[in-house]
Amino acid sequence: ATDRDLSREAMALLPTDINDDIHAFAIVVKDGDIAIVASNSVAYKIAGKYFTANVLANVPKELTLTKFTTEAIRREEGLNATCYEITDLYKDIFIEDVTCDGVTFDRFDALITSYDFLLGLSESIPEIKINHPSFVNSTSEWVSDEQFDITLTSFDSSKSVTYSFYFDRLEYNTVSGAKIEKVYGGKKATVVIVHDDGTHATVNYMTQMFKMNGLVGTVGLITNKLATKSSSGQWVLNQTEVDYWKGIFATGVFDVASHSHTHSFWGISDQAESGYYLDSGNNLHQYSFEAGRITEEVAGSREILKMAFPDQDVLMFIKPGFGRVSDANGTKGMTQISDKAYEIIGQNYIGMRDTDGNVTTLPLANKYKINSVVVRGSHTSSDWESQVNSAMSQNAMVVFLFHTITDNPSSTSLTGKTEETDEFFDWLGKKNDNGDIWNTFLEDAMLYSIEYSEGELSARDFGDRIELSIETGLDTDIYNHPLTVTVPVGADVSSARAVDADGVSTNLEIITSENGRFVRIDMIPDGSTVTLYTE
Repeated sequence: ATDRDLSREAMALLPTDINDDIHAFAIVVKDGDIAIVASNSVAYKIAGKYFTANVLANVPKELTLTKFTTEAIRREEGLNATCYEITDLYKDIFIEDVTCDGVTFDRFDALITSYDFLLGLSESIPEIKINHPSFVNSTSEWVSDEQFDITLTSFDSSKSVTYSFYFDRLEYNTVSGAKIEKVYGGKKATVVIVHDDGTHATVNYMTQMFKMNGLVGTVGLITNKLATKSSSGQWVLNQTEVDYWKGIFATGVFDVASHSHTHSFWGISDQAESGYYLDSGNNLHQYSFEAGRITEEVAGSREILKMAFPDQDVLMFIKPGFGRVSDANGTKGMTQISDKAYEIIGQNYIGMRDTDGNVTTLPLANKYKINSVVVRGSHTSSDWESQVNSAMSQNAMVVFLFHTITDNPSSTSLTGKTEETDEFFDWLGKKNDNGDIWNTFLEDAMLYSIEYSEGELSARDFGDRIELSIETGLDTDIYNHPLTVTVPVGADVSSARAVDADGVSTNLEIITSENGRFVRIDMIPDGSTVTLYTE
């Protein structure tokens, strides 16, 4: 209504060239007189809601305001819709969303007006679309072969903004579908066999069975069997024991990991301390240690192993089971390995085998919590085969923990039954031979998993060749296990060869599956580029 001067004053504040998508209203107060006007009936109802919620409780002597909201906001929020200053209609461009080939363009920021795109050798230029309310005008044009502009203008033409999209053509295409395999060799699962403690009779048996079935494993050694400290603080090797293990490692079926120095409780702080702990049988003990106990158990054991077996890398730690920290009342469930112990383990090893008893993910969710299936006398070959099949169904890893192996173990003992292990190693060897699993050392399984999780593969197709490289950012003195890369190629490819930067040929295989034809290559990460040629 404009029958009053105050109403006419309020009406003059409203924009005159808006459409039905805009709900605008003005409120003017002078000396107790109030005028509320709106651009349409919906806007008037919103104005009433706004006045009741924001003005009525404390009406000022003088007030002049003009607000608006959009139909889209009103539909979402009702009559309590968010209201903006009317000047925002003249100052700002409202952008609903931006798409690139129909997909939300996550890089877009309304305050950034220039965007660069790198396109492959034959990649099509994507369609850029800015979706906006009807009160915003949009125009677009190709400024050049490389530049596409979209200009948005406010409904009264008081403001406009131009967004420029630049397309730079690369000399190559990125190979779609090229990937690093989760399991080495593109196998279905990683399978690791660990022997704890270093029992000679069991190791001799396992060595024979591994040779027979083409298997390998890792032995966790307790190093006080290998060396003791002299009065001057120097490690003195037990040469007889060292020579025995050198003979085992020379067979190539075992590598070594630390299983601590004494396999006994080591405290929680690595400082001089005393307290209580429960052993694995829940018997309460009191302890008192000098400073450096954990360091000697963790770092000292690696020092001994490197001194005794200089050809071994000794990158893995096998967690000993020695009970848990307690209080004087024998409270159960308290910490076994403290944060300080984890810190020292992490400073000396790339990972640690735990004893949770399940298939573990690849890449590893926690490289210091690697699950392992603890072998017991009640287990059968079928039990272990089930664990392997579970890992294969998930492209995961399973670690088996063997202590001793005898003919007639008790059902609850940490002992495998010879008859069952014979059957299992035979079954596992066949799975390994036919390419279903990657049976390897724990150390290599860890290296591969960490490199896989950190690896970024570049696969560039130049038309006459494909160039491949992997970056991990890891220490290449440690992390240098080959990663398996699978590259899709044309169905008509009959032969392929790959060379490194020095022209040295790299082993590869051509694979055909229901998903197409692929070349599979093993590559050292953070090394030189491997160039693939196909015919």
